[in-house]
Amino acid sequence: MTLTLALPPKTPAEPVIEMLHGVSITDPYRWLEDQDSPRTRKWLEEQVAYARLYLNAIPGRERIRKRIEEFLAVETISFPWKATNRYFFLKRPAREERLLIMMREGDDGKDSVLVDPRSLSRESTFAVGIAGISCDGKILAFSTLRGGEETCAINFLDVDRAITLPDQLPRGLNRGLAVSPCGQNGQKGFYYVHGTLDASRENLRAVKWHAFGTQAHEDVAVFALDEDSPGHLVMFASPNASRLGYVVYSYEEVPRVDFYIHDVASGSRPEKLLRL
Repeated sequence: MTLTLALPPKTPAEPVIEMLHGVSITDPYRWLEDQDSPRTRKWLEEQVAYARLYLNAIPGRERIRKRIEEFLAVETISFPWKATNRYFFLKRPAREERLLIMMREGDDGKDSVLVDPRSLSRESTFAVGIAGISCDGKILAFSTLRGGEETCAINFLDVDRAITLPDQLPRGLNRGLAVSPCGQNGQKGFYYVHGTLDASRENLRAVKWHAFGTQAHEDVAVFALDEDSPGHLVMFASPNASRLGYVVYSYEEVPRVDFYIHDVASGSRPEKLLRL
């Protein structure tokens, strides 16, 4: 059986031209990035209605649906993150679509739910993930996102007290996070590279330290790119966050990658290891 449909709903092209690293880039559908605008919502509704006409007419669709139900009936578990005697992992219960963040105390302990996305949002596309864990297993950083976005917000859970801390990184791009039980001046907090979409991307050009219980404007930069640097910054960390690594890369005429190591526990300055 051949399925045929009329032409899909028209998508107006409204070109936006930008210069990125000396290259002219044209984006004809930038207007669709505004997820909350009436135009975008109407476009999505039209596309869904058009797709449903095709999908609902596929022969054997009911057989396919039942087979998918069989797959969803199987529980799945991710690989674990270990901190002291605690194991943290993601679990999708049988016949559920969304992942839960779980923890097990010891090899034979009972599994407990730390973060259930269903208790945070009824949206089916709302999801959570593990963004970081302190080396003592007492603080869990978890991401929240919607619809498979590349942007996320990050929250912090006090595992022992089962309390979400007031400290938060708002929805944005995250390029590095490390929770430290004993960071700057013996305080508990986290290092991060994170920039919101509604603000300057300058926040993506610095590694900052946030002490739990303080305000975001009090965060201090422990590493930052020069003002005239065209580079992009990514951060990673040792298990106890006593050492941070920075990758600075750029896409100029000659691509370049610089690697730094930063022993933050000793208070020393970042040291460049090599350039590629």
